[in-house]
Amino acid sequence: MIHRYVGRIEGYVLIVARGEDSTCVGNKIVFLPFLPLKRYAEFHGRSSRAEYWSFVAFISIGYAAIVAMLAASVSGSLNETYSEQTISALTYFLSRFAIIPYTLAIFVPYFAVLVRRLHDQGRTGWWLITLLFPYLGVPILWVLTCIEGTVGPNRFGPDPKA
Repeated sequence: MIHRYVGRIEGYVLIVARGEDSTCVGNKIVFLPFLPLKRYAEFHGRSSRAEYWSFVAFISIGYAAIVAMLAASVSGSLNETYSEQTISALTYFLSRFAIIPYTLAIFVPYFAVLVRRLHDQGRTGWWLITLLFPYLGVPILWVLTCIEGTVGPNRFGPDPKA
């Protein structure tokens, strides 16, 4: 799969994946943050750093939107009339309970892309066990996701950059 820079829209860089492998249908363009959603529960194969970090940015924007909605509903309800407080309470309720389905929806694709990112370096998914050690596991996995993958094919599949 070949990643290429296609331009900027209001300061955001668009990176697309283009190719004829299992992640793309024909020669169809797929935006990189959505690629893990297309490979929802695919724990085999490899994922590039760009695919992993663009998906992390995508889900972080989703969490930021939910938290912003929650903060706006809480801070806006102090000096409002009764009807405005009702709307604020509804926004608070919806944003408060939007986190749970959002987290459940991205849980499997996130761990799938994380396992594929580890596969890119020749490591197995068993490295996720380090998450059981709270102050040790997260920094270890964070560093491992930043390291460049092995060049060329490895035991988990072909190079995602090729």
